Amino acid sequence: PTTSISFMKIIVSYVYSRSFARIFMRIFQSLRTSIGIAYRGCWRDGWLLPVSLAIPFVTLVVMFAYPPFVVSIERRVSLSAQPDIQYIIAEHLQKLTLVASDLSRSSTVHRYLRSAGNDELLSALAADETQVRKVGNIIFADAYGFTRGQSILTLRRGDHLPRVTRWGSALARQGSVAMVSTCPVAPLLLVSGASVWSETKVVGGVYAVDYLDDAFARRIRDEQLSTGAEVAFVSRADGIVGSSLDSAESRQRM
Repeated sequence: PTTSISFMKIIVSYVYSRSFARIFMRIFQSLRTSIGIAYRGCWRDGWLLPVSLAIPFVTLVVMFAYPPFVVSIERRVSLSAQPDIQYIIAEHLQKLTLVASDLSRSSTVHRYLRSAGNDELLSALAADETQVRKVGNIIFADAYGFTRGQSILTLRRGDHLPRVTRWGSALARQGSVAMVSTCPVAPLLLVSGASVWSETKVVGGVYAVDYLDDAFARRIRDEQLSTGAEVAFVSRADGIVGSSLDSAESRQRM
């Protein structure tokens, strides 16, 4: 039993450690302990010595002659340690909601939306806020849902958001929105929107957006996945729309 426990510890160390020096040190220590126990016990029980010597070497053969066995264990442990991808998406959506809500209360946004001819100023403001808040895009719309400014040209200026997007329609009905959706030039995106109120009157809307593209997938992989997993976003209509895989061959195989 002591020998078996020792080699279970070796397998665990193999799974959790990528340092072969540490693995071989554990193997050496376990072998020394097992052989010592077997040597002391062989005078009482004649079967203890061959059994104790056989278990370590059988274990070594399994570990090194059939590595997929151990690799599969390591991969299952690694994947089980991953944070839930749905939780990560919800976390980013919550961040967008906070951004949209904060901008909807900005006095500068109120002033620009109330006055005609401020579309260039709104676009400049959107570009600045996108950089500061580290989101994919910020879009401003007037009280009727027509776009007036954005940091990245996703929609044409003057597009009627309630007509061309589900999230624009949802904001017009509900006053706020947070969802995974699409738009005419982006197969998948995270978007959160809030109405801009001036006293008791809606003067416009603001949307914070993250596009589920290659850059976003790599950001999730690098910042939130610590075990080397890859991320891909798949649209039913368009297939793979974003992936952290750098290799064109890997993407093609997927």
